[in-house]
Amino acid sequence: MIDTTHLILRPHATDDLEAYVPLWQETLGHDAAPSRLPVLSEEEVWARLLRWIGHWSVYGFGPLAVIDKASGDLCGEVGFGYFRRGHGPAFDTVPEGMWKISATHRGKGFAREAMEAVCAWFDSAIRAERTVCMIDPTNAISCRLAGRLGFSVFAEAKYKGHPLLLYERLRGGGDLPLTPALSP
Repeated sequence: MIDTTHLILRPHATDDLEAYVPLWQETLGHDAAPSRLPVLSEEEVWARLLRWIGHWSVYGFGPLAVIDKASGDLCGEVGFGYFRRGHGPAFDTVPEGMWKISATHRGKGFAREAMEAVCAWFDSAIRAERTVCMIDPTNAISCRLAGRLGFSVFAEAKYKGHPLLLYERLRGGGDLPLTPALSP
């Protein structure tokens, strides 16, 4: 578990299902336009939840649930994983960063706060020399966040028919806190 100023980041649990479903049934994207992310059924959300729990069991890291300390809401997920997106070995064999904050919790700096803490933890605990992420080029907010975290564009690609920018980050990149508050 990672404790930040406003958030608690922890592995997902099966008890999260009821709070996790709304995150994946949102229809608004990063700019209040229709989201390119799919709306998932409860069955698909359940499968995703189990995927993340299993990822932790296999690799010792994975996506984390983001809990807003003030409200207690599960308001997003962030982390790293092996997602095998089909972009080739320079991308698919490297831990991929991801972040998603619910529409009702955006604009509070939660994605940045959570990802800075996750990157700092990942750099010290997992010690991967390089990580990657992929972002829709129209998502200016996530593109800026990627830059703040130390990611830079290394290629363009398509995923499920949509253009994307592929980013990479070397361990220790970005303006990250030196020691995140970790709990056992």
